[in-house]
Amino acid sequence: MSDPAHTIDVTPEAEEVAALALPIPDQAKALVIRDDASLRNGNEILLTIKDLRKKIADTFGPICAAAFAAHKTAVKAQKDAEAPLIEAETIIKPSIARYMSEVERKRREEESRIRKEMERQAEEEALDAAIEAEAEGASPEDVQAIVDAPVFIPPPIAPAGPKLEGISIRKVTKFRVVDMKALVQAIARGQVTIAAVMSNDTVIGAQARSLKTSLRWPGVEVWEEDSVAAGRR
Repeated sequence: MSDPAHTIDVTPEAEEVAALALPIPDQAKALVIRDDASLRNGNEILLTIKDLRKKIADTFGPICAAAFAAHKTAVKAQKDAEAPLIEAETIIKPSIARYMSEVERKRREEESRIRKEMERQAEEEALDAAIEAEAEGASPEDVQAIVDAPVFIPPPIAPAGPKLEGISIRKVTKFRVVDMKALVQAIARGQVTIAAVMSNDTVIGAQARSLKTSLRWPGVEVWEEDSVAAGRR
Protein backbone atom coordinates (compact mmCIF):
# COMPACT_ATOMS: atom_id res chain seq x y z
CA MET A 1 0.00 0.00 0.00
CA SER A 2 1.40 3.43 -0.92
CA ASP A 3 2.19 5.98 1.69
CA PRO A 4 -0.34 8.85 1.48
CA ALA A 5 2.38 11.27 2.52
CA HIS A 6 4.36 10.41 -0.63
CA THR A 7 1.53 10.35 -3.21
CA ILE A 8 0.73 13.02 -5.79
CA ASP A 9 -2.45 13.75 -7.69
CA VAL A 10 -2.01 12.20 -11.17
CA THR A 11 -4.72 13.22 -13.62
CA PRO A 12 -6.50 10.69 -15.86
CA GLU A 13 -4.83 12.41 -18.81
CA ALA A 14 -1.41 11.75 -17.30
CA GLU A 15 -2.26 8.09 -16.69
CA GLU A 16 -3.43 7.78 -20.31
CA VAL A 17 -0.23 9.31 -21.68
CA ALA A 18 1.88 7.06 -19.45
CA ALA A 19 0.00 3.99 -20.73
CA LEU A 20 0.88 4.91 -24.33
CA ALA A 21 4.57 4.47 -23.51
CA LEU A 22 4.25 0.93 -22.12
CA PRO A 23 4.36 -1.07 -25.42
CA ILE A 24 7.27 0.91 -26.90
CA PRO A 25 10.11 -1.12 -25.24
CA ASP A 26 8.70 -4.38 -26.68
CA GLN A 27 8.60 -2.78 -30.13
CA ALA A 28 12.24 -1.72 -29.74
CA LYS A 29 13.29 -5.22 -28.61
CA ALA A 30 11.49 -6.85 -31.54
CA LEU A 31 13.07 -4.53 -34.10
CA VAL A 32 16.12 -5.78 -35.99
CA ILE A 33 17.55 -3.17 -38.33
CA ARG A 34 18.86 -5.10 -41.36
CA ASP A 35 17.52 -3.17 -44.37
CA ASP A 36 16.06 0.18 -45.40
CA ALA A 37 12.53 -0.84 -44.43
CA SER A 38 13.51 -1.85 -40.89
CA LEU A 39 15.62 1.30 -40.69
CA ARG A 40 12.51 3.36 -41.48
CA ASN A 41 10.60 1.38 -38.84
CA GLY A 42 13.27 2.19 -36.30
CA ASN A 43 13.14 5.84 -37.29
CA GLU A 44 9.36 5.87 -36.88
CA ILE A 45 9.66 4.37 -33.40
CA LEU A 46 12.17 7.07 -32.44
CA LEU A 47 9.82 9.77 -33.73
CA THR A 48 6.96 8.21 -31.75
CA ILE A 49 9.16 8.17 -28.64
CA LYS A 50 9.99 11.85 -29.15
CA ASP A 51 6.30 12.73 -29.56
CA LEU A 52 5.34 10.74 -26.46
CA ARG A 53 8.11 12.27 -24.37
CA LYS A 54 6.84 15.73 -25.32
CA LYS A 55 3.29 14.73 -24.36
CA ILE A 56 4.55 13.31 -21.06
CA ALA A 57 6.57 16.45 -20.33
CA ASP A 58 3.61 18.68 -21.16
CA THR A 59 1.24 16.56 -19.05
CA PHE A 60 3.44 15.85 -16.04
CA GLY A 61 5.18 19.24 -16.08
CA PRO A 62 2.46 21.11 -14.17
CA ILE A 63 2.11 18.18 -11.75
CA CYS A 64 5.86 18.16 -11.03
CA ALA A 65 5.94 21.94 -10.76
CA ALA A 66 3.13 21.92 -8.20
CA ALA A 67 4.76 19.12 -6.22
CA PHE A 68 8.12 20.90 -6.34
CA ALA A 69 6.58 24.19 -5.22
CA ALA A 70 4.81 22.42 -2.34
CA HIS A 71 8.07 20.71 -1.39
CA LYS A 72 9.98 24.00 -1.41
CA THR A 73 7.30 25.62 0.72
CA ALA A 74 7.39 22.76 3.23
CA VAL A 75 11.20 22.74 3.38
CA LYS A 76 11.28 26.52 3.92
CA ALA A 77 8.65 26.26 6.65
CA GLN A 78 10.71 23.55 8.37
CA LYS A 79 13.90 25.61 8.14
CA ASP A 80 12.12 28.69 9.46
CA ALA A 81 10.76 26.68 12.39
CA GLU A 82 14.21 25.27 13.21
CA ALA A 83 16.12 28.55 12.74
CA PRO A 84 15.68 29.84 16.33
CA LEU A 85 16.78 26.47 17.71
CA ILE A 86 19.84 26.35 15.45
CA GLU A 87 20.75 29.90 16.51
CA ALA A 88 20.46 28.92 20.16
CA GLU A 89 22.63 25.83 19.59
CA THR A 90 25.36 27.91 17.95
CA ILE A 91 25.41 30.10 21.07
CA ILE A 92 25.28 27.43 23.77
CA LYS A 93 27.41 24.64 22.30
CA PRO A 94 30.65 26.68 21.95
CA SER A 95 30.16 28.04 25.47
CA ILE A 96 29.78 24.53 26.88
CA ALA A 97 32.79 23.32 24.88
CA ARG A 98 34.96 26.18 26.16
CA TYR A 99 33.91 25.63 29.76
CA MET A 100 34.43 21.86 29.63
CA SER A 101 37.82 22.39 27.98
CA GLU A 102 38.81 24.68 30.84
CA VAL A 103 37.56 22.13 33.38
CA GLU A 104 39.65 19.42 31.70
CA ARG A 105 42.72 21.68 31.64
CA LYS A 106 42.39 22.32 35.38
CA ARG A 107 41.87 18.58 36.01
CA ARG A 108 45.11 17.75 34.18
CA GLU A 109 46.92 20.46 36.11
CA GLU A 110 45.62 19.00 39.39
CA GLU A 111 46.73 15.51 38.38
CA SER A 112 50.18 16.89 37.56
CA ARG A 113 50.31 18.63 40.95
CA ILE A 114 49.26 15.46 42.76
CA ARG A 115 51.85 13.40 40.89
CA LYS A 116 54.63 15.82 41.75
CA GLU A 117 53.57 15.75 45.41
CA MET A 118 53.54 11.94 45.40
CA GLU A 119 56.99 11.88 43.79
CA ARG A 120 58.28 14.33 46.41
CA GLN A 121 56.90 12.20 49.23
CA ALA A 122 58.40 9.05 47.69
CA GLU A 123 61.80 10.71 47.41
CA GLU A 124 61.63 11.84 51.06
CA GLU A 125 60.62 8.35 52.19
CA ALA A 126 63.50 6.82 50.23
CA LEU A 127 65.93 9.33 51.73
CA ASP A 128 64.64 8.64 55.27
CA ALA A 129 65.00 4.90 54.66
CA ALA A 130 68.56 5.39 53.40
CA ILE A 131 69.49 7.47 56.44
CA GLU A 132 68.00 4.86 58.74
CA ALA A 133 69.85 2.06 56.95
CA GLU A 134 73.12 3.98 57.17
CA ALA A 135 72.57 4.53 60.90
CA GLU A 136 72.08 0.79 61.30
CA GLY A 137 75.44 0.13 59.64
CA ALA A 138 74.46 -0.60 56.05
CA SER A 139 77.22 -0.32 53.45
CA PRO A 140 77.41 2.79 51.25
CA GLU A 141 76.41 0.68 48.26
CA ASP A 142 73.27 -0.55 50.01
CA VAL A 143 72.43 2.97 51.12
CA GLN A 144 72.82 4.28 47.55
CA ALA A 145 70.72 1.39 46.24
CA ILE A 146 67.88 2.45 48.56
CA VAL A 147 68.09 5.99 47.23
CA ASP A 148 68.22 4.84 43.57
CA ALA A 149 65.54 2.16 43.81
CA PRO A 150 62.56 2.88 41.48
CA VAL A 151 59.36 3.73 43.28
CA PHE A 152 55.94 2.84 41.85
CA ILE A 153 53.62 5.81 41.90
CA PRO A 154 49.99 5.01 41.02
CA PRO A 155 48.40 7.27 38.44
CA PRO A 156 46.78 10.17 40.24
CA ILE A 157 43.09 10.70 39.65
CA ALA A 158 41.79 14.23 39.95
CA PRO A 159 38.05 14.83 40.31
CA ALA A 160 36.32 14.66 36.94
CA GLY A 161 34.24 17.49 35.55
CA PRO A 162 30.45 17.65 35.72
CA LYS A 163 28.39 15.04 33.87
CA LEU A 164 25.81 16.38 31.44
CA GLU A 165 22.75 14.31 30.65
CA GLY A 166 22.43 13.57 26.94
CA ILE A 167 25.52 15.62 26.04
CA SER A 168 29.02 14.41 25.26
CA ILE A 169 32.19 16.31 24.49
CA ARG A 170 34.32 14.94 21.69
CA LYS A 171 37.14 16.17 19.52
CA VAL A 172 36.05 17.00 15.97
CA THR A 173 38.79 17.26 13.35
CA LYS A 174 38.16 19.85 10.67
CA PHE A 175 40.13 21.01 7.64
CA ARG A 176 40.25 23.50 4.82
CA VAL A 177 42.41 23.70 1.71
CA VAL A 178 44.49 26.87 1.93
CA ASP A 179 46.68 26.31 -1.15
CA MET A 180 45.16 24.22 -3.96
CA LYS A 181 48.28 24.56 -6.11
CA ALA A 182 50.46 23.14 -3.32
CA LEU A 183 48.03 20.26 -2.85
CA VAL A 184 48.04 19.42 -6.57
CA GLN A 185 51.84 19.58 -6.67
CA ALA A 186 52.00 17.19 -3.70
CA ILE A 187 49.71 14.78 -5.55
CA ALA A 188 51.96 14.99 -8.60
CA ARG A 189 54.96 14.11 -6.40
CA GLY A 190 53.11 11.13 -4.96
CA GLN A 191 52.99 12.62 -1.45
CA VAL A 192 49.19 12.82 -1.39
CA THR A 193 46.68 10.36 -2.81
CA ILE A 194 44.94 11.51 -5.98
CA ALA A 195 41.65 10.69 -4.23
CA ALA A 196 42.10 13.97 -2.34
CA VAL A 197 40.80 15.87 -5.39
CA MET A 198 38.05 15.30 -7.94
CA SER A 199 37.98 16.30 -11.58
CA ASN A 200 35.62 19.17 -12.36
CA ASP A 201 33.46 17.57 -15.05
CA THR A 202 31.59 20.84 -15.64
CA VAL A 203 34.76 22.73 -16.53
CA ILE A 204 36.29 19.87 -18.55
CA GLY A 205 33.00 19.22 -20.37
CA ALA A 206 32.66 22.88 -21.35
CA GLN A 207 36.20 22.92 -22.73
CA ALA A 208 35.62 19.65 -24.60
CA ARG A 209 32.43 20.96 -26.20
CA SER A 210 34.20 24.17 -27.16
CA LEU A 211 37.51 22.79 -28.45
CA LYS A 212 36.21 19.29 -29.36
CA THR A 213 39.00 16.83 -30.21
CA SER A 214 41.59 19.64 -30.32
CA LEU A 215 41.48 19.80 -26.51
CA ARG A 216 44.92 18.80 -25.29
CA TRP A 217 44.84 18.66 -21.51
CA PRO A 218 47.24 16.20 -19.88
CA GLY A 219 45.33 13.27 -18.43
CA VAL A 220 42.12 14.06 -20.35
CA GLU A 221 40.96 11.96 -23.30
CA VAL A 222 38.45 13.46 -25.74
CA TRP A 223 36.64 11.54 -28.47
CA GLU A 224 33.51 11.83 -30.60
CA GLU A 225 30.61 9.41 -30.88
CA ASP A 226 27.66 9.34 -33.24
CA SER A 227 24.42 10.28 -31.54
CA VAL A 228 21.01 9.83 -33.15
CA ALA A 229 18.57 12.70 -32.73
CA ALA A 230 14.92 12.19 -33.69
CA GLY A 231 12.51 14.92 -34.77
CA ARG A 232 9.63 15.48 -37.15
CA ARG A 233 9.96 18.16 -39.81
